[in-house]
Amino acid sequence: MSLENIFKNVEKPEEKKINLVRNEEQIFDDIMLIFQENVENIFTPIMDFVKNNFRKCYNLLKTYDITPEIIRKFSEKDLKLKNDEYTFKGVYLSALIQRSYDLGYNNFELDQIYMQHFGSFLKGKEENPIKIKMRILEWSFGFSFAENCHVIVDEKIDGYGHFWSAKNCFAETNLVRGSHTFIYAKNSVFKIKESTASTLLNNVENCSLIADYVSAKSGFMYIKNCHIKIRNFYSEDFYNFFKAENSFIEIEESKGKVIIGIERKNCILEEKFKISKNKKIECG
Repeated sequence: MSLENIFKNVEKPEEKKINLVRNEEQIFDDIMLIFQENVENIFTPIMDFVKNNFRKCYNLLKTYDITPEIIRKFSEKDLKLKNDEYTFKGVYLSALIQRSYDLGYNNFELDQIYMQHFGSFLKGKEENPIKIKMRILEWSFGFSFAENCHVIVDEKIDGYGHFWSAKNCFAETNLVRGSHTFIYAKNSVFKIKESTASTLLNNVENCSLIADYVSAKSGFMYIKNCHIKIRNFYSEDFYNFFKAENSFIEIEESKGKVIIGIERKNCILEEKFKISKNKKIECG
């Protein structure tokens, strides 16, 4: 079964009228207890994990009035976890946010997120996206299969596979590091000041990226119907924009190897170099 079909099976349960627990102290104690009772037992190999556990966590939490403040408090709790347990924490924290959002809350503020799958499976509405602001996002697969999310990361995004198959999302940050940072995303916008990621965009479609500075080995691969705008681009690998298709690429200044990409199709590359100003290349 493909990864996409697995995630299609993850659905939010039907809402029924529930008498919510509203005492904040009791809620926090209970969500801590639920986490501790499940963290060691719920983890299975990754494919089953991503298919089942977001929905299971959501169901365990649906009797509580979960506020953004409770979520922030839980995210900052030092739980002294093993490596695999950080994956469960990422899914559990995502379920907390989804439940809180479904109750009408939004504008979640967090500090450093160091866990896998944080933000995965979140589904906001186009007219009211889930809004999350944090200081740092690290590790891998953040916001995988998320939809209609608006994410601000003040300092940096680091790791692998973030926004995997995400749709209609917006992400903004100061620094991007790691590899294959934004992968398989669709209809999304990424705004960054600096990137040193070895591959920044991989297999994305109908996306836009705006960046002040990008230093990359193979920064952009298999992009389709995208708009890329970079003020300062440094590269030493001609695989940048490898098999780009139907995309508009703007580069104000380029250093390193000037040859950018092979096997492009129906793209417009607009470069501004010191020697050749406003050079436009249509590539078939």
